[in-house]
Amino acid sequence: LHPDNAIAYNNRGVAQSDLGYDVKAIPDFNKAIELEPDFALAYYNRGIAYQRMSVTEEANSDNWQACYLDKKYC
Repeated sequence: LHPDNAIAYNNRGVAQSDLGYDVKAIPDFNKAIELEPDFALAYYNRGIAYQRMSVTEEANSDNWQACYLDKKYC
């Protein structure tokens, strides 16, 4: 994994989440967002992971941020 590639971190988070490891996916989405703060897809994906974990406040916040950054996530 390239240490400054936000897309790679996002993709690894998606893979973890798809396997049912949402708790492990969150740090990858966090890193993707840290590297690229306007990465709407990473917010969207992290929001999905939080929803699956029933962490509603964080899920809603990420969904709002994804929508704000890119209307296709509204």
